[in-house]
Amino acid sequence: MRLHALLPNAARILTRTVPTSLQRAIIEDALNHALAEAIADARFDFMEARVLAVAADDAGVIWPMTLIAGRLLVLPPQTPAETTIHGPLSVFVALVRGQLDPDTAFFQRELIVEGDTELGLAAKNTLDALDPEILPAPVRRLLVP
Repeated sequence: MRLHALLPNAARILTRTVPTSLQRAIIEDALNHALAEAIADARFDFMEARVLAVAADDAGVIWPMTLIAGRLLVLPPQTPAETTIHGPLSVFVALVRGQLDPDTAFFQRELIVEGDTELGLAAKNTLDALDPEILPAPVRRLLVP
């Protein structure tokens, strides 16, 4: 079994055992590091003071996020979001790996957007335009089949 196939169970275990504040700090730092150039280029300005949540339903995780003063912040899981993108963790991984087109995932109902669809579309378009090579090497290795 490949490591990426274990991700949903590993994520579920981690979210139950690692304090939420530590999870948020790790994810926040990783996002800001990986997306630093895109954030600096104002490609994430559409999220300024708006809340977008990503929910990997099979892993039991939800990460509401916003952009404040040029930094992506991961908010507490109970924070109300204007838009929530739901889907299995494997679909999010396939998107990051470039193996799945976001439009295909949405049209096939593998990802579901609830709330402000304009905010969800802006996020999709921004992320779709990013090169997966911007991810740190350890993350890329984890996601490689």
